Amino acid sequence: MPRETILVLDLEGTLISNAVSQFPRSGLYAFLDFCRGCFDRIYLYTAVRQAIGEAIVRTLVAENSMPEWFLDVPFVRWNTIARISATSRMHGRGTASSSMTTAIMSWMTNCLNGF
Repeated sequence: MPRETILVLDLEGTLISNAVSQFPRSGLYAFLDFCRGCFDRIYLYTAVRQAIGEAIVRTLVAENSMPEWFLDVPFVRWNTIARISATSRMHGRGTASSSMTTAIMSWMTNCLNGF
């Protein structure tokens, strides 16, 4: 049985420039649609308060920089990401955090080659 794939995206510095200027990355809309097709679940992480993150997402959707379905992407806190990672390791589906990051980056590189 294939394992469920989970992608946690960082809002500031990854999807947008930062929480102040909020410039979306080039190709953001298409990238998010692509990710939706590659991963079973997508979460959003942000260092700013969730209410601010939600407002940023609403603005980017209204500006057509993000697809409307992204409004339903759940926000997660860092401790939730750590729990997901720990649960994956307990079930033999992950390794140390740095190895997991390397694996995710490798996976994304392979996905993006087809993008």
